[in-house]
This record gives sequence, structure tokens and C-alpha cells, in this order.
Amino acid sequence: VKIYTDTNKTEANAKTIPLSRYTFASDETPTDKGDTVISTYYQELASSNRENTVAKSISDFKTSVTTNGGYYIGRYETGTGNVIKKGVSVYDTITQINAAIQARKMYAESNTNVTSDLMNSYAWDTAILYVQTFDNRTDKTKPYSQQNNSNSGLFSTGASGDVICNIYDMASNVFEWTTETSSESSCPCVYRGGRFYVIYNVPNVRSDYGANDTSNFFGFRTILYIK
Repeated sequence: VKIYTDTNKTEANAKTIPLSRYTFASDETPTDKGDTVISTYYQELASSNRENTVAKSISDFKTSVTTNGGYYIGRYETGTGNVIKKGVSVYDTITQINAAIQARKMYAESNTNVTSDLMNSYAWDTAILYVQTFDNRTDKTKPYSQQNNSNSGLFSTGASGDVICNIYDMASNVFEWTTETSSESSCPCVYRGGRFYVIYNVPNVRSDYGANDTSNFFGFRTILYIK
């Protein structure tokens, strides 16, 4: 995604955030991992026999981003009632499978213009790189990819104070399910981000859990892209 850093959209001042899967060093340096397996476990698959839900179509998503210059993510974690807005209870206590079902209900399958889905690893990592690149916090003590959780309890959407580039709670509030798959047979579902009371999960970290497991630690974020 090409981002212009001045209002006149001068090419010399443009920054390009390439769509990909990334790992991040402690100094915030990203490494483009593309389609490769990350940390021997994690990969975005076209199909899976491990009971988790994969993306509708990673190839269609990547084509859309290339053609249209970007994609959309929910500004907030999805709230109860399957809505994306500030000040509602987080839609938590949900399995990865059901999170994908809800994300896909945001726009009907019959919609010929756009499609919605559960966050995939390309969308997550590229968003983290975007947020980190344009992080304008004056009190920044560490890069956003390494940012620890900022809340001691579960907040409503947009209330924790974790916000950069008008995007909320990728480092805080609840873990967020993605469509990435872990090769760990009993824990195929990959989640990202930070959650309340825990400081060791940061936006860069990938972790896995069972397809039928859930708790109030788990929520999700919806993506939207043009068909």
C-alpha cells in the first residue's frame, strides 16, 4: 500500500508498505517472510484438514490488494451483535471457527462488490508494519510490534487507550483469531495480539490453540476487501 506522507502526494515523500507476512526484530526491523513457514509452525494455507477455518481465498485477497491498492481492517475488535464500532462489549468467548463465520456475515456472500473475512496473517502483519511505520506517539518506548498489553481488565471496544493511526487494541484487550494455521495437530488455530492481564503476547507473536477451544480471552477482527 502506497502511503503519502504529505498532503500534496509527492512521490518523493511516499512510503510503500508491501503486503506480506512479517517477523519483527526487537529494533522493529521487519523481515518479509512471504509464503514461507514461520518458526517451523505457522503458515497461511489454502485448505486445512485440522478442523480450523482458513481464509476464503488468500490468492483473491492478494490480487485485490494489488489491484486496488489496499484493504480494510476493523478499526476496533468486533463487538457483540457482530458490529464494528466504539463503546460496545467485545465479541469474545468465541472459537476460531465461529469467529470466521461471524466475520463473513458482515457482508453477504451475494454482495458482488466486497467480501469480508476473518483477519489473515498477511493483513495482520502488514497492518502492524503500517502502524509501526506511522507511529507518532511522543512517549513511544518500544516499537509497536513489541508493544505490551496496556490494560489490566477487559474494556469495551476502543476504550483501552491502545490506539495508533486510528486503529485500536492490536496490542491489548483480547487475543484475536486469524486464518493462519499451526502445524501443531491439536492446536491448529493461530491467534495474534495482546490481551488483558498478560504482557508476554505482543502484536508480533504468533500463538496457537485448539479449534474447539475458547475463553473470554479470545475475540476477532474483521477485514474487508474489494472483489
